Amino acid sequence: MKSPSSSTLLVANTAVVQEGYNVLREYLQTLNQSFSAEVSTTNLADEQSLRSINEWVKHHTDGKIERLLSEPLSSDARFVLLNAIYFKGLWNTPFHSASTFKASFFNAGTERVEVDMMHGQITAGYARDDETNSDVVDLPYAGLDYSMTIVRPRDRTGADALRQVLTRQVFRRFLSELSETVVNVALPKFKIEGEYKLRRPLSLLGVSKAFNKDEADFSGISGSRDLFVHDVVHKAVVEVNEEGSQAAAVTGVIIYTQSAFVGTPFVVNHPFLFFIRNRQTGDVLFAGQVNHL
Repeated sequence: MKSPSSSTLLVANTAVVQEGYNVLREYLQTLNQSFSAEVSTTNLADEQSLRSINEWVKHHTDGKIERLLSEPLSSDARFVLLNAIYFKGLWNTPFHSASTFKASFFNAGTERVEVDMMHGQITAGYARDDETNSDVVDLPYAGLDYSMTIVRPRDRTGADALRQVLTRQVFRRFLSELSETVVNVALPKFKIEGEYKLRRPLSLLGVSKAFNKDEADFSGISGSRDLFVHDVVHKAVVEVNEEGSQAAAVTGVIIYTQSAFVGTPFVVNHPFLFFIRNRQTGDVLFAGQVNHL
């Protein structure tokens, strides 16, 4: 039976406009009606504007991201668009903290380190994909609306190569191959965070005119062609623990006896890929690759 969803998904948008700069009413209406975006005006180049933007980010990520900008914007800045997404999910089958203990993880597939490894016997979607030489487990969150799909290459150093071939079509194939299985999961607790400047990656993908002041055309915003995109900044934090997601010279080898654990082993002890997704719509909310712990 499907239990009530215990997952929280919050999405927020806002636009901050340089005071005195004219923005078309039609564009402001689109922001509000299509994106539920708040709109405010301020002097983007002063310290108070910097604090306000960072406070908005902190509030709408439940404090997980404390700031997006480290210094005030240039006096040439006219418009800032912000989008925040926050997800918190409790595992449908939680890992018991008593079953978390030190075990080996191979950073970059080669360097052995000791990490907190969670262990649990979980009924989850499982697939073996020989074409990509990888295995997949789909760990559901309570309510079954969301899940974390973990793709583990069989080769300890295979995560980068796997990422290169993991297209949308390949990911869909993984999902179609999933079969409900009792899986003995060993998964490290992890928290990863990163900040990315997306101007160059987006330009390489063909979104180049937007960053060129001579070619950009955002006349739908202001009525003139005086705007261009200076940069796109993305910051993300993923924390994974026994409850769910919000990311010595002794080595323990775990051997399950047949009577205690009957299931398929899935030990995540080297670099892997993960995807937090909506199981109903197929939307991927967060995706990442864990190389070092």
